[in-house]
Amino acid sequence: MSEENKESHIEDSKVEDSKIQNSNIEGSKIESSQIIDSSVEESQIKDSKIFNQHIVKNHKEKFSYYKDKFLEIAKTKKFQIIVVAVLLLAIIILSSSIRLSNLPLLKDSTTGEYLPLALDPFYFLRIAELQLEGPLPIADVMRYPSLQVEFTKEISSSAILLLYKIGKIFDKDITLRFMDVISPVIFFILGLVSFFFLILLLTASKATALISSFFLAIVAPYLYRTMAGFSDHESIGMFAFFLSMLIYVLAIKSLGGKNEKTN
Repeated sequence: MSEENKESHIEDSKVEDSKIQNSNIEGSKIESSQIIDSSVEESQIKDSKIFNQHIVKNHKEKFSYYKDKFLEIAKTKKFQIIVVAVLLLAIIILSSSIRLSNLPLLKDSTTGEYLPLALDPFYFLRIAELQLEGPLPIADVMRYPSLQVEFTKEISSSAILLLYKIGKIFDKDITLRFMDVISPVIFFILGLVSFFFLILLLTASKATALISSFFLAIVAPYLYRTMAGFSDHESIGMFAFFLSMLIYVLAIKSLGGKNEKTN
């Protein structure tokens, strides 16, 4: 083999060796870069896990803080009174809206005036209209004129007239017939409030008083007798009964407290 061929073989082998070295260097660089990248990814994953754990821990701490704060507020007497008052008001509004739902049906299409729902309320309305004009006549000429029958002494007509006079202070355009048809709902509200405080005094439980008031508000017989237009004496009588029982319980508790102090 000539010297020129040997030199060319040597140069080729050197080039190949340099290529191999370069490839090895590049491979080592790639491997090192992959290792670095993997380590960076692992560190990022660890950091994200730590960050997420920190967030979860903060959320738990915040939740427990707000929970403890709410329970602390809920135990206060002022908060409980506000909640009970709101719930009682919701019961009154709901039950009253049910009782007033038939109000448009009570209006006479020919005259535009409100009409009572039953027969007896017509009689009580007539007495209230006569009382509004002046003293009642000695005899009711629309009932057996020859017998000279007196007017029935009922509280309903006087109560309707009283509500009309009170309503006239706030609205001068209000009519006696309108007050007549909504009077059962007004006495229902007064009776429900009296009943709530009566149960509250007897049981010393706000929840029991609220549940009892709700059931009283939706029970069917009481609902019918306190509907708008049923201006009979039942709604007034139930209000008077609850109020008298409330006053009685208050008197008993007051006397009991005085006896304990003296003993």
